[in-house]
Amino acid sequence: MFADINTDLSTHDHTLAVNAGCHPLPAREHFAQWLGEHGVSNGTQVVVYDRQGMNYCGRLWWMLKWCGHEAVAVLDGGLQAWESAGGQLQTGSSASASKTVFELREPLVV
Repeated sequence: MFADINTDLSTHDHTLAVNAGCHPLPAREHFAQWLGEHGVSNGTQVVVYDRQGMNYCGRLWWMLKWCGHEAVAVLDGGLQAWESAGGQLQTGSSASASKTVFELREPLVV
């Protein structure tokens, strides 16, 4: 699933923002709701990666840890390394994930 830095990993609604800046963090509750809407539960293994050499996967990793999610990893080398190693990709439209509830837990990072 794709996470957009401008709409999913940040908010421009000051009532939902935790801080200020170009990409303000959304409130943990708002982010947890977004996770649940995309089928991510507390037991979901999440692997984050970048595909264009950006650092947004680190932000997503941190945000998941910030919400208390333990099962998150970073794909070493990003999408390019995955493809170079012969990793398979799914193309076309994907099936919509079933909505679930993501319960906030104590942050694992500060």
